[in-house]
Amino acid sequence: MYHLRRLPIFALILILLMAFLPSVPSTQNASALPQVQPNENDPYLDDAEIYAKNMGVSVEEALRRFHIQDAVGDLEAELSAKEAETFAGLWLEHSPEFRIVVQFTGDANQKIKPHITKEMVDILDVRTAKISLAELEKTQGELLSSLTDLEIHVESEINVYENNITLAIVEADKTRFDLAVQNGLLQLPDYVVVITIPKLGEPEANIYGGLAMNKCNTAFSVQDIYEVLGRGVTTAGHCSENYSLSYNGIGLPAQTWLKSGSYDVGFHTTPGFTVTNQFKAGNTDIRRVTAIKPRDNQAVGAYVCKYGVTTGYTCGHISSKTVYGNVNPPLAATFIRVDNTGGYNDLSSGGDSGGPWFLGTTAYGIHHASSGIDPNDAIYMAINYVGGLGVSVVLAPVFADVPWDYWAWQDIERLYNSGVTGGCSTNPMNYCPDNSVTRAQMAVFLLKGKYGSTYTPPAVGSSTGFNDVATNYWAAAWIKQLAAEGITSGCSWSPPLYCPESTTTHAQMAIFLLKSKHGSAYTPPAVGN
Repeated sequence: MYHLRRLPIFALILILLMAFLPSVPSTQNASALPQVQPNENDPYLDDAEIYAKNMGVSVEEALRRFHIQDAVGDLEAELSAKEAETFAGLWLEHSPEFRIVVQFTGDANQKIKPHITKEMVDILDVRTAKISLAELEKTQGELLSSLTDLEIHVESEINVYENNITLAIVEADKTRFDLAVQNGLLQLPDYVVVITIPKLGEPEANIYGGLAMNKCNTAFSVQDIYEVLGRGVTTAGHCSENYSLSYNGIGLPAQTWLKSGSYDVGFHTTPGFTVTNQFKAGNTDIRRVTAIKPRDNQAVGAYVCKYGVTTGYTCGHISSKTVYGNVNPPLAATFIRVDNTGGYNDLSSGGDSGGPWFLGTTAYGIHHASSGIDPNDAIYMAINYVGGLGVSVVLAPVFADVPWDYWAWQDIERLYNSGVTGGCSTNPMNYCPDNSVTRAQMAVFLLKGKYGSTYTPPAVGSSTGFNDVATNYWAAAWIKQLAAEGITSGCSWSPPLYCPESTTTHAQMAIFLLKSKHGSAYTPPAVGN
């Protein structure tokens, strides 16, 4: 989440470049999956060791699968947005072999081709399904609305494996449910499966993330995006509403909470404590949050872990991301259920509410409750919904030399996340905020800011047009394209020079930015008096 007064990427470039903040181009290929070798600093290593033991594979293979899992989450978000009419869901299978299963209602092989990377081709299984995911979600929403009006208690989720909707009706309400169907108050398509359960799942209520409060757990550290309340911690919203929470005997004032719709989350300030971006993943395993994984980018079949005061560190596979929550309904069908595939006595239990769900150092969600459909499973709220409280997760700084209290920290990291900059070094990751910007670096900055992080200029050809920029110079194509668009004519007409290693002045930058934004023919208004 960003501050409400968030600026477009181009405006951030204006601010940072005018302050002489630099960048060198990133050479990382965003579509390529890295070669994965275990090392003691890999944030996934601890979780990979548990996964490897459970699945009977090497740690190297577990790490490879985790990195593919990240790419598959992004693939699901892309297909949901661009192929909604026919996309019928996807999931990861871990045994007997690791593969990605993708379903469409028609033209499956043609639909998937534009969206996959070469690393996915050999493990991709494309299938045909009857009902699109969008249609399943629409039907589920209509049924849940009707059931809420009839005061019939239910849990529900979309089963992408079977391409259907599950309605789990509490035994005490089954007779009224049947009468509603018989009397035409509920219309059930043939892709709705009805089961009966003895009771709904139960809330598991009994400073950084993963700590045990007097009731419930802290999830992740957050900061107020309005810059009024500062930093604090999150937990489950039903904990915030029902209890006066404290840690080590010191009260943690509840500032706001939500526990309806897609939300079960509360925000507490922490007087007397210093809030860090850490979370507890085990008795002695303290990690720093480096990223969040929104719901749209979490794939069915993905491997995730949690920490709770009662059951500690446990892991499983996502089985559904369309779960109708069961604590203080009405809630939306956006909660995520995790199967207890690791053979734990309990994946979660009483006292675990509010605990963090994660993989490596990426935050996935906040623990919500057990499942009524299968009490050994667990349900969590996806981490992106903390934004409903006006807070964002506190992340570890991307660059070692740009700490949280640096004046342009958020803007610099937004440029990094947008792919505009890769910093000035990779080991360690540094940004060099006090260095000057060269004219060569500026060319890359401006064109990426204008066209996006994936933009690549045309091939440079036989000449750059400038005597001091060889065709094999690292920024040759960028400089030539900047000149072709009329944004620059170089630093000298005769002979034609660009001065690529010279520093860009504030006056030059003002012209470059305005021409990049408005076109080469742009002329600013008269200066006036």
